[in-house]
Amino acid sequence: MNNSLELLKIPLVKLGVGPNIRKHNIEMELDDLAINIRANGQSQPILAYKKKDLDEYEVLEGQRRLNAFDILNTKYPDGGYDEIYAVLTTEPESANKKMSISLGANMTQLSMTIDDIQVAVIQLWKELSNMKLVAEEYGISEKTAKKYVRGARLNERLQESTLSGEICEDPTEAIDHVMEAVDLLN
Repeated sequence: MNNSLELLKIPLVKLGVGPNIRKHNIEMELDDLAINIRANGQSQPILAYKKKDLDEYEVLEGQRRLNAFDILNTKYPDGGYDEIYAVLTTEPESANKKMSISLGANMTQLSMTIDDIQVAVIQLWKELSNMKLVAEEYGISEKTAKKYVRGARLNERLQESTLSGEICEDPTEAIDHVMEAVDLLN
């Protein structure tokens, strides 16, 4: 593949998504991504190539960002979300190469730990003391902010159990279970 890359803004109507490795969770928490883009701007371009002899482009990496822009463009048609930044590359030489680009992009993304997220959200919440303002100012949904701030109410033992896998393997699910129990007891 040619290593010459170009950054440009491409109209959404000229973008399509070819075969993508990610088949599940494509729409999961997409509203949070859209909220973040609206609050902070597009921090990472998508990767696309121009189709031969056409004025159309295909996304190799960044399908969720493209979908978030679609949401924003629908909600805010005059908000400038009708175009997205893209790194333009040459068309990969084979379907397998396209698949390997998608696979590499999706496999190498490392999620933050629940602990890191909770500490950051709590710090933001302490600054503003208002979930709606946290969501607007810092680009996370109010629902997400509430989820992590409420975990701060837990004592150290319960916080550790949500992260250790003692309650269940998924820390997000664990904190939901513990908070549900705490709320019932209150």
